[in-house]
Amino acid sequence: MKINIINQGDNTMIKITQYLLLFITTICTTIVLSEKSYAQPKELSPYLMDTTVVLKRGIYKTFEEFVYNRPSELAPFVVKEKQRSYKLGNTYTHYQLEFLNKEDQDKINTVWGFCDGEHVYKSGNNREFGKDNYDKFECLGRYCVYNEFTFAYGANGVSPGSGNNVSPKILDITNGKIYSFTVSSVKKLISSDQELLKSYNEEENQKAMRLFIIKHFNERCKNKK
Repeated sequence: MKINIINQGDNTMIKITQYLLLFITTICTTIVLSEKSYAQPKELSPYLMDTTVVLKRGIYKTFEEFVYNRPSELAPFVVKEKQRSYKLGNTYTHYQLEFLNKEDQDKINTVWGFCDGEHVYKSGNNREFGKDNYDKFECLGRYCVYNEFTFAYGANGVSPGSGNNVSPKILDITNGKIYSFTVSSVKKLISSDQELLKSYNEEENQKAMRLFIIKHFNERCKNKK
């Protein structure tokens, strides 16, 4: 009888040890996966999928800092709104980043974009506005929508042409690819959600519904996390 008790105690200790090893393995695996998800922007992070995330104020030096809501520069700055007229009397709004301290202006040369704590701004591609030209995202999530000004140049490549226009764009933050914000692009990008795609196909004015559909897709992505 004494031997049986000792054997039972040994078995219990073995089981406890096994559970402890399983627990430690699980914790280590979680840490490794966590590190991998940060190192690989193509993996969906909670920020990408959560449209209710609290945005951190600061400056993004890279696309990855934007993706993970981790601005590396926290220098004080203000955002200035600028207006630009283009064809048919329309007005385009773009933004400038102004540092409060000249030392920061001189020190920070690479800026992908920035966040003022409420909105996110992406560096623009138009040379006419200079390097301090940023576009504001109209929505955030798996797909981010913004307007980009297209400045047409004349035949000599210097003087402005007459084809200036504003082109809405979609940024896919799982891979950094940028698409034109067309009806066909929207359908392609939401094709993984057949239910939503079916509803969109049934809309009469699909062009007017583009932004609503993208926002709805982002919400559904968030709920599937």
